[in-house]
Amino acid sequence: MYLYDMNKIVFLIFLMFSFTSISQERATLKKLQRDKEVSKAFAEKSIREISDGVLLVRLNFQQKKIDYMTKHENLSGANQAKKKAASVNKKIANAFAEKFDFCTVYFFKMSDSKHIRNQQFDSVTFFDLSLNKVDSSFLESDNYLIGEFGRIKQDTTQYYSDEIRDTSVEKSKSKTYYGGTKNGREAFIIMDRQFNQIQKPFPYFAGLQAVLSEGVRFKKALEVINLNLKEYKTQVGTPEE
Repeated sequence: MYLYDMNKIVFLIFLMFSFTSISQERATLKKLQRDKEVSKAFAEKSIREISDGVLLVRLNFQQKKIDYMTKHENLSGANQAKKKAASVNKKIANAFAEKFDFCTVYFFKMSDSKHIRNQQFDSVTFFDLSLNKVDSSFLESDNYLIGEFGRIKQDTTQYYSDEIRDTSVEKSKSKTYYGGTKNGREAFIIMDRQFNQIQKPFPYFAGLQAVLSEGVRFKKALEVINLNLKEYKTQVGTPEE
């Protein structure tokens, strides 16, 4: 009798764990499907916004490095860093002028990232394709995305909340990115207004080819992402279609 009761208990425990496992699997599959739908909706919203809006591209002027060298009286090093940054940024601007026509492009300094995130546009210095200063009158709270040459982030799991959020006013404590990372492929990357990578199906990056010269690498990547954005816009269509 005792053995029978023990077998019955073991069987009931087995059934309980099996039911729990199945329930968890169903919940996981449901969440994955919902996340996929949210990503798709956000991607479509983003492509429509940027096609009639602005891509703000972050440039590294190496200001921290220059300031540090200047403070420690390494004027030669500071001048060299300044020239190098100017050369790289000029190549990026030229690449956009030559290879990117999907939408309007303006540039901003990496040091202004916090102001961009908080939409304090009056505190930001913007530049056109000739790297001449322009005012911020072209910007609205929801008509832009952010891009940069950097490395693809490996973890975008904190990208969305439980619903499609308006990142222009979102005050979430979720992780945001302001610099490079040692992980991921070098690429031109497009991010949302909180500096988070936009997920697929949005064509959010184009890789840099290592064997090419710096200027050509920039141009090739922009040529690819320009084409991908156009194709995705055609695929998505307009809300009325």
